[in-house]
Amino acid sequence: MTIKYQNKCILNVKKADNLMNVYLNADSGEANGTLFGYSTNGLGAAPPNATVDLVPALQGIGGSGKLSIIGANFSGGGSMEVEIITDSTSHQVVNENLGAFTSKMWSVDIQKN
Repeated sequence: MTIKYQNKCILNVKKADNLMNVYLNADSGEANGTLFGYSTNGLGAAPPNATVDLVPALQGIGGSGKLSIIGANFSGGGSMEVEIITDSTSHQVVNENLGAFTSKMWSVDIQKN
């Protein structure tokens, strides 16, 4: 999946049960770092609408990069929901329930127009 933006690019984590980390890497493959991290030891999810403005991090790597999202669930149902809002468009990136003791990775390319 490729998402394009001009001025606005916001990560919106709606649900993260039990653990979620989000990373941004430059097109060259060099790691840029963790943009979002959340974990809980009990049942629960990230606060609704936890947001991160991606533009400053994207500008630091030339405007484009690969966003990687890693989610893990330790017990019960692991609800994961992430969207990226660009300019005036919402892009659903993740909307899944992970089984107990499972993890998954999702990725999306983000390009500046």
